Parts: sequence; C-alpha cells; structure tokens
Amino acid sequence: QTTSRKTIQNACNAFLSMIKKEESSPFIYTGLDYLGPLYVKVSQPSATQKVWLCLFTCLAVRAIHLEVVHDMTAKQFLLSLRRFIATCGKPKQIISDNASQFKLVKSILRRQFPGQRKHKVELHH
Repeated sequence: QTTSRKTIQNACNAFLSMIKKEESSPFIYTGLDYLGPLYVKVSQPSATQKVWLCLFTCLAVRAIHLEVVHDMTAKQFLLSLRRFIATCGKPKQIISDNASQFKLVKSILRRQFPGQRKHKVELHH
C-alpha cells in the first residue's frame, strides 16, 4: 500500500504544480467539500437552525468561496453550485470526495449536458 499511496501523492503533486504554473482565472480548478453542521440563530428568540457550508476552494491561488446549504441533499448542493457559478464563473474542473450528493449531481449534469466533456467533475477519496 505504501507504493500506491506514494504514487497517488506524486500524481496529486504533479497536478497541483501544473495548475499553479498555468495562468488562469480564479476557480477554474476548484476543490469542493462540506463544512458543518453549524447552528445559527433564526428570527425567533432562542431558536437555532442547523446549516452546512459548501466550501469551494480555488486550487491555483487558494481563494475560497462559501455557500450556505440547509441540508445535505443533492438539490441543495445543485443550488449552491448554481450560485457559485453565477458568482465565480464556470470551473474547468471540480475535485471533491465521493459524497452521495456530489455523485448524484455529477450524474445529473452528465445526462443533461452529454456533449460537455471538456469540463470535468472528479470525485476522489
């Protein structure tokens, strides 16, 4: 396993060094993950609501963009992705873990836009 882990690490380092050398707009290469749950106060006194943050990270310049999501469903993720694209532009590549909502949205987008293979969504552990 040490060899395969080292091989994966080398591939990741090569990918990241390629991104940093390539001149591009922020968030063209984007990392994605969830943060939370967080508990926020709502308008009623002493009431709290559970939310998560969808964390978009620019892999070239390490900028971040946060979107609030109210649950961990694919619908909430898709809405946060739409807001992110409206604000920061469409990424060329999104790298995330294998969360079920990420995999579901990936399959939905591939069905909706079958000819759009130049933009990649990759799911990693």
